[in-house]
Amino acid sequence: MAGHDGADRLDLFDAARARGRLSTQRARPHADHAARRMRDLLRAGIVRNGTVGGRLPSEQELMSEYGASRATVRQALGLLRDEGLVTRLHGRGTRVLDLPALMSLREYHGVEDPAVADMLGGPIRSTVLEERMVPAPAELASLLGRTAGEQVLCVDYIASVAERPFAVATDYVRRPQAQAVAEVPFRSDWFVRLADAGLVVADTECLFEAALADAHDADLLGLRPGDPVMVAEQVVRDHAGEIFNVALVRSAGRRMTLHARLRRDPAD
Repeated sequence: MAGHDGADRLDLFDAARARGRLSTQRARPHADHAARRMRDLLRAGIVRNGTVGGRLPSEQELMSEYGASRATVRQALGLLRDEGLVTRLHGRGTRVLDLPALMSLREYHGVEDPAVADMLGGPIRSTVLEERMVPAPAELASLLGRTAGEQVLCVDYIASVAERPFAVATDYVRRPQAQAVAEVPFRSDWFVRLADAGLVVADTECLFEAALADAHDADLLGLRPGDPVMVAEQVVRDHAGEIFNVALVRSAGRRMTLHARLRRDPAD
């Protein structure tokens, strides 16, 4: 009966919509919406312009710039403070505490050589937690085109910028590429290590998800259990289209920002 009633309600909805009797209802304006929008714009400016240690405009300046009340300005700045991005000191204004690590999405994929000023061009540092050959479970072996139980190189490491860890990763590399990787030191980023090993990243795929930090993530990344993390699964292919590297990465949600820019082909 419940399913039948639901179908009847859908029929009534469709009939009313067809007769033009349904109108879109808009939520009434609310002060929280204005504070949220201000928070988002201020945060975007902080991330793009890199003002660590810098001072944000005064409350009066923000009120004038945004046409907002003092209460809305204070609420927006409070939201940024709650995110851990700024600190507010009486008489000294609002200062930026921390910035996410900004990385081009193409760099994250490993298909573009980083510029010197970019993350992979120097600031990033990696600390190896464990590196050894391990038997590949069935699911991993299937991705790598190997049989279950075959030995693959497993590398666990923490990536940091300015001594602050922003990601913990595990990379699995099949043979023969594993031998080449094992013979070179881990100088900075994983893709730098692959390049040092003479391996070419021809094609990659990434799957991104949102998750919450567990106790293990919190310990390694300096977070609290339940803080947001970005989870990525990546596969790396050679020029023959074969997967030789699988990576599982967890990045601190407040410390990692991916930047992407795409241009439509004029012929489209």
